[in-house]
Amino acid sequence: MELLSVIAISLIAAILNSFHVIIQWMANKPGETFTGIAHSFADYFLYVGAMAQGAAGRWIWAEHLFTNEPMKPTWYYWFYVSLGHIGSWMHLSSFATYNVSLIIFVFLLCLTWYHLAITLNPTSKLLRLTSWMIILTTTSFFSLKRSHLLRLDGVELLGQFWFSPSPVFARLGGVPYHALQSIIFVLLAIIFSRLIHQKSITQGSKLSHGNMLSWFFTQLIHRPTSSLVIGNLKLVILAAIAASANPVQMMVFGASAMLTVGRAAQGSWSRRGEVIGLLLAAGGAGAMLSNLEFSRQAVFSAARVWELAQEVSHSLPVLLLSIGPVLLLLPFGLQKVMRERNVLPTVLVIWGLLSFVLFLSPIPRLMGLSPVRFLHPVPYAASLAILGTEGLVVLSALLHQCMKRWVSKESIFAGLLTLYFFLTIPSVSRQFIDRITPARNPQLLMDTMYNHVPAPIVEALSWLKNQNPDVRAYDTPGVEHARTCGICNIVVLTDPAIPIEVLVSVFTGLPSFSGHPIHTLYPDVKEAKRQEFFRGKMNEEETKQFLKDHRIGYIITTTKPSSVFLKSLSFIKEIYQNTTITIYQPANK
Repeated sequence: MELLSVIAISLIAAILNSFHVIIQWMANKPGETFTGIAHSFADYFLYVGAMAQGAAGRWIWAEHLFTNEPMKPTWYYWFYVSLGHIGSWMHLSSFATYNVSLIIFVFLLCLTWYHLAITLNPTSKLLRLTSWMIILTTTSFFSLKRSHLLRLDGVELLGQFWFSPSPVFARLGGVPYHALQSIIFVLLAIIFSRLIHQKSITQGSKLSHGNMLSWFFTQLIHRPTSSLVIGNLKLVILAAIAASANPVQMMVFGASAMLTVGRAAQGSWSRRGEVIGLLLAAGGAGAMLSNLEFSRQAVFSAARVWELAQEVSHSLPVLLLSIGPVLLLLPFGLQKVMRERNVLPTVLVIWGLLSFVLFLSPIPRLMGLSPVRFLHPVPYAASLAILGTEGLVVLSALLHQCMKRWVSKESIFAGLLTLYFFLTIPSVSRQFIDRITPARNPQLLMDTMYNHVPAPIVEALSWLKNQNPDVRAYDTPGVEHARTCGICNIVVLTDPAIPIEVLVSVFTGLPSFSGHPIHTLYPDVKEAKRQEFFRGKMNEEETKQFLKDHRIGYIITTTKPSSVFLKSLSFIKEIYQNTTITIYQPANK
């Protein structure tokens, strides 16, 4: 019965997490193509674009289609490309693949959280269900700002932003890969704790904390590496994948693991040396692989610069308010966890507290990182749930003593848990309403043509996809990949009067001149050039040079008279028109 209840609640949570998509799907009108925006629209179409490449036959590697510069493909979006390929086997559109996989991975994440709760509390049904429910529901204090009784605008610091683990549905997420990443980190923490408890593969002597890593590398040199790795293969694989997905969180987890084994009550020092050494080695390899990919991709470097430029308020009072009602239980739980020194709860609590400290500190900026990178759903939810559950136990016992045993500890525990939910449910309810209401969640463009694409636009983009472009038109000297990748040589320029550039790459598989605020290189310069072109402010020679320099193969504009100037250009011909869209093509050079 317990497992069935957990499965049912997990399924409900996954559906509620995607309810904003389901509502808009039901409201989609005949003739419109529903794109199912589940996340911030620009990133959503970036990820779906990678899925579309997978559906077209690719595995692992994805082209950069939101900027016109020729660049080498990247493996970083391997998950989306592979998922899109698998979805095509089931005859799902890329939009359907994204949203179906999101529901599946969020459902699996909820079950993974339950697996963590069982691991933490294997003998107590009450405690494991309590910790699981706190993981799923913990969130910020209810803000009364809309009733004008109290101004708490600052709580929105950890509000409806993609990086925040505070809102319940942001923690579950609108991105399948983020849910998978959380699953991997939870499993990594569990495997780490289990391996610490196992006997050492080698017969090592007692070691101090200071020379533990030195012992590991000595063992690595004097015995076959394969036996050490194979004996801990799950840890190696999970650490490498987790680090490649999120190097910053892997770094924080590694630091937390080292602090944990230094004070853990279980496991020999030799075993701790093996586990920590492998964790850091595998994690370091994964992080290095990811950082190398970021350094060789201009788009990723530009994204980091953009992220660093964003203002992020990180005051302690706002952070505490964002932690929410469970904050009242933390002091009681912290002492108990630190006193017992069990590996799994200790590493998760240290990880959570360390992430908060680093978020508030100047260290991220000194490292050239945004503070938001130090927040993550796993350390946030797991640490607060552990401290909250243990806090309920300790506080119930204290109140039981204060009441001279007139009220049972079980009744006090139930009363405190009821109070927690009483303080939490209003915030969760508001977050749900905000999530499904287009006006309160503007970044998703839920009720716009981006989510409900009109038939003429779909017809025009589908026609463009079915063309066989002359890929030799604009070769780029010195760029080998540009010569071998056909789609990289045909860039689509879109009229600002019909701003569908974010849809172009997804529907056509062709690169767009612009379309993403971060993954378009030099977006301001390109927007100025685009405006100048479509306003007819370029002379004939400037127009030719602009089209050639940027390898423009198609020009999408409206059927309105404002675009009629294109017909006067002898080197541009009209190749398609419907009631809304006109497509032009420059003559081959």
